[in-house]
Amino acid sequence: MASLGILFPNEAVAALSHLRGREWQDLVKRVYALSADDPDALAFGLMMVQLCGCVKCNLHIYRLRRGCARCAVDAIRDVRDTDKALMRRFTKARAEVDVYLQTDISG
Repeated sequence: MASLGILFPNEAVAALSHLRGREWQDLVKRVYALSADDPDALAFGLMMVQLCGCVKCNLHIYRLRRGCARCAVDAIRDVRDTDKALMRRFTKARAEVDVYLQTDISG
């Protein structure tokens, strides 16, 4: 799970701080202040990987989208989810991270 930083770098989170409503902005600011291996930062990264399609990204797409931060901004602007729906996405991603961490620790 720590490899999510490779797919969606924590440094790109700051570019999202001016988008959406207050709840989203608070989440972004909180996550950006965390270390990249914090479960909330991992969950945010997982959510962004899913929204941005990072798994399918390659050098050509990366250049076309002008980097991770720009791609993330475009994805958040383009997603039709409400802020509440985005927060639910984050909560779901957080639950997935928790399950993974529990499995990784006990496995």
